[in-house]
This record gives sequence, structure tokens and C-alpha cells, in this order.
Amino acid sequence: MRTERFVPAARAPGKCCGDGRRAERLLLELLRPQGPRGCSEATAEDVREAAVLAFRHGLFLQVDRSIREHAGSFPAGLVAGGYETATKLLRLAHISHALRYERVEREVLALLDAAAVPSVILKGSALSREHYGDPHSRTSADIDLLVRPGDVPAADTALRESGYRRDNDRPLSFWMRRLHHAVYQRPGSRVPVEIHWNFSIPGFFNLAPEEIWDGVEIDGLRGRLNPVMNLTLLLMHHHLHGCADLRTLVDLVWAGERHREELDSGRWPEHLETTGLLVAAGIAQIQAEALWGSQLRDLGRRQRNQGLRVRLLASAAGSALRPGRRPRASDRYLHALIHRLGLDSPRRVIWSIMKTLLPSTPEVRV
Repeated sequence: MRTERFVPAARAPGKCCGDGRRAERLLLELLRPQGPRGCSEATAEDVREAAVLAFRHGLFLQVDRSIREHAGSFPAGLVAGGYETATKLLRLAHISHALRYERVEREVLALLDAAAVPSVILKGSALSREHYGDPHSRTSADIDLLVRPGDVPAADTALRESGYRRDNDRPLSFWMRRLHHAVYQRPGSRVPVEIHWNFSIPGFFNLAPEEIWDGVEIDGLRGRLNPVMNLTLLLMHHHLHGCADLRTLVDLVWAGERHREELDSGRWPEHLETTGLLVAAGIAQIQAEALWGSQLRDLGRRQRNQGLRVRLLASAAGSALRPGRRPRASDRYLHALIHRLGLDSPRRVIWSIMKTLLPSTPEVRV
């Protein structure tokens, strides 16, 4: 058998050479929940480029873990012969990042506990443990915690008294009518903390905070989302990213594999319909099938009268999911369009636009 040697990049992470199509295909295989296929012909250059692309999308730890776990799927010696050495420092830097965020997460949870505020960790470390099976297999840009709307003032006070600052001076009541979270950060810290009272912008979906908490399994002051509510969170998160972020889709696909019983039952389609997530789920399903094939779990049932809109939006957002594509400034317009047209009801689309442009009198007075 031939032996390959992994050669590290001589340039900064995030830059690839060539068209990178083989590396893109390899990256997607390494992100497949069931494990990669067809890696026996991969070269050291393919693996290096796939790692660079993963770094660009914030997926390095997932891909690195997959490469090392499935080393036997690659040509003899390709992984052990140099990949481990070449990526050791990058891996340690990512793990250090995850540990730093974990420390801040524990600190904030202790502050909320002291204030008697029940909370739930969203995404981040919860996904790492429950879906990827490794507490340090995913890096995050922030720490997300869910609290009940009535506990937001107490959480705000606890954080402020500990030295955290909110990113704006508007009253909380103003933002709670218009957004779904508030952002806090200590001066000099690189770890933002988001306190959520909802999963998405009010008016987008038919899911009240009370219904979210009905899907929380709580033990004392610490809670965790049940499978249906966790899938709901990830689907709404993908929608908030304009259905155009590869990492949010990867999280959703892995959650679908983890919670296959819920997706295969009659509860999930009914839940999608009542919450207004049919279009968003249909978009995610088409995108997942385009990247990984039709053997994946059914994330969304596409109704006949929504099929054309779903396909058009999936096509518009799908181009941004190509692993080798770099984000563009104009993408924000695409995201804004999908935020609105990705809602199930045309009436809700119009209402959400009007609410943004013409807020209600109480919101203006605050």
C-alpha cells in the first residue's frame, strides 16, 4: 500500500489553492454523521485542504476528530505519518478556546444559580457533549443561555453586578418585544454571553417562551431541552442564519441523526406545522440531501403548495453552503430575504415586516 505524508500549509489558515473540489467533497464526507465514505483515494493535499476549509467554517474540531477516528479509511500512513504533527498546535488552540468558554460558562451558571434563575445551555457545549460525543469537539463564538422572560431582569442584574456590560443601554423591555436575546461581555474579555428568552425574533414563528419551557427537562436550576425542542432550536438557528451557514446545517443534520425516533414519529411533522416551521424545515432538508444524499432523516415534510417556494429558497441559500465559497457582503441581503420568505404564512411574512418598520406604541415609548 502506498504511504502518504501530510504536508502542513505554508500559508495562513483559511487560504486554499486550486479549485478544491476534491477537498470540498472530502470535507462533506468527514462531516457525515454516519462516518466518511470513499476516502481510500484521498491524498495528503486533499486532507490538508479539507482541514483548511473546516477551519474557515468553524468546523475544524469536528473534521479533525473525524479524520483521526477514521484514519483506517485513508491510505496507509496518511494520518499517522504527518497529519497529527502538522495539526497538533491548531488542535490545541481550538481546545484551549473551548476550555476558556467552558470556564466562563460555569461562571455565568453560578451567577444565575446564586440569583435563583433557572437556565438552559443552548448549542455550544451542550451540542458537543450530546451530539458529537466529545465536550471539546465544537468551538463557539459565544455562550448561549435560555432563561424565562420573567427572570431576564434578575439575570441582567446578576451579570451587571459581576462586571458584565450589556451591549446597549436600551431598557430590556424594549428589546424583549423586538429581539430574542441580550448580549453581555466583561471589559477585556473575548467571550460574549447571550441571555435568551426565545429561540427566534418575536413574530417569526408560533412558539411562545412558555411552550419552549414545556420542552425543558429541569433538575433544580439546570435544564436541558428535550429532543423535539432541541431540533426546533437548531432549525430556528439555521433560519436566523439565512439558511446559508454550513455549520448550523451540520448541527441540525447531526441532531436529526441523534433524535431519529422523533423525526420518524408523527410528532415532528405536526410540531413543524403548528410552529410555522414547515418552509424552514423543507429548505434544510433539500440542502442536506444536496450535500449528503437522500439517506438522511427527514427534517421537513414539504407540502405541495409550498414546494416551489421551498425549492427556490433552498437553491438561493444553497450556493452559500458550498464549503469553498467565501462569504460576501451582499449575503446579508440574501439572509434578510430568507428571514421573511422562509416563514410559512404569507400573513406572518407581511406582519413581521410591518412590526419591524412600524413598532407598536408601547415599544416606541420605552
